[in-house]
Amino acid sequence: MVGQGAKRAAILPMSAPVGHARRSEKRGSMRCFVAIPVSGELAQRCQALSEGLPGAVPVPNLHLTLAFLGNINGQRRDAIDEWLQAVTGEHGPFVLPLTRCEPFPGSRGPFLALTPGSPPAPLLHLYQALLPGLPEADIRRPYRPHVTLARPGQGLPVKTGQWTLTVDRLCLYHSQTRPKGPPLYQPLATYPLEPL
Repeated sequence: MVGQGAKRAAILPMSAPVGHARRSEKRGSMRCFVAIPVSGELAQRCQALSEGLPGAVPVPNLHLTLAFLGNINGQRRDAIDEWLQAVTGEHGPFVLPLTRCEPFPGSRGPFLALTPGSPPAPLLHLYQALLPGLPEADIRRPYRPHVTLARPGQGLPVKTGQWTLTVDRLCLYHSQTRPKGPPLYQPLATYPLEPL
């Protein structure tokens, strides 16, 4: 049952808002999402795939989204924090194979992304376990896990290969827009998936 044996999350220090913060952020509301961070060797390989492409995603921004939450206030963030602790306390780490580098969401893009083809069972179980406690999550479209690499604005040839994402933690991110350049995705807290 979710809620038993919940772990404490690693709360990360928050920096000052970057650039011209949105009005909602000034009122204490933040634009947030829950995702699996991409780091290490996979992040380097992602950087190589997107090199020279328009809209290449900076390495610190690489992630695989689980739930986009929109603008949430401080009290709601506390509740989300407790929920994420509970859910990750009941799910162990796993490996997610990514086998296609392809235009996303369709053959004409505009994005280029790594995808797993068909989502593996451990990822779907984790995704489905998160939703009951995240009613603000945007689920208007079927869940299609992917790691965005760039925004070339056109369809590029599909590449197949073997890219591996180790899923051992989740992050609650704050998405901050900036006057110039890509948004800044700031981790607010991390939630480790530990062996059951």
